[in-house]
Amino acid sequence: MTDIQPLEKDDVTPDEAADRSRLRGYDKRLEEWLASLKDEAGQRSPEVLSALATKAKDVAEYLEKMADQARSKRASDVAGTNLEETTRGDEKP
Repeated sequence: MTDIQPLEKDDVTPDEAADRSRLRGYDKRLEEWLASLKDEAGQRSPEVLSALATKAKDVAEYLEKMADQARSKRASDVAGTNLEETTRGDEKP
């Protein structure tokens, strides 16, 4: 599983801090679920395991799509901030 990369605390807005806290909770629950699944995998039928694998792939695709959207949003926010700074630099006092 991919670790969440920590960012500098100075770079974190309150909304991002809340998102990270929520993600840590999801990550912890997912790790617990995976550990439980591994312990019980031998007791499950091949059909159940196949269905779980399919669902896990769906979740992975969804999360990857959300991550791509977050990266795009961050890039556009950074580009917008840079544009504002450039525009402000051109203004005369």
